Amino acid sequence: MIDVANGKPKNLIVPHRRAAFAERIKALREASGLTQTALAKRAGIDRSYYAEVEAGQHSVSIDRVFAIADALDVPARLLFTEGPVELGAK
Repeated sequence: MIDVANGKPKNLIVPHRRAAFAERIKALREASGLTQTALAKRAGIDRSYYAEVEAGQHSVSIDRVFAIADALDVPARLLFTEGPVELGAK
C-alpha cells in the first residue's frame, strides 16, 4: 500500500537491524543533549531526512553513518553497539 499523500508505504515494516540502528542514534543524540535539527546541521544533512533515518525509514550510506558519528563525537562503531549508551572517549 502506498500513501498517496507522501508516496511512502502506509504500513512500513522496518527491518530489525535498521530499527536497532535508529533507536541507537536517537538514544545517543538524546544523551548528547542535541535536537534532531542540531544533529542534522552538525552532520551536514537535511533535518527531515535525519528524522526519517531516526524513525527507521531509510537505510543510511556509510558516508552518512560517519557524518552522524562525527556529529555525535563518537566512534562509528558505537552506532552499532547494543546496550546502555555510554558517551566518552573516541
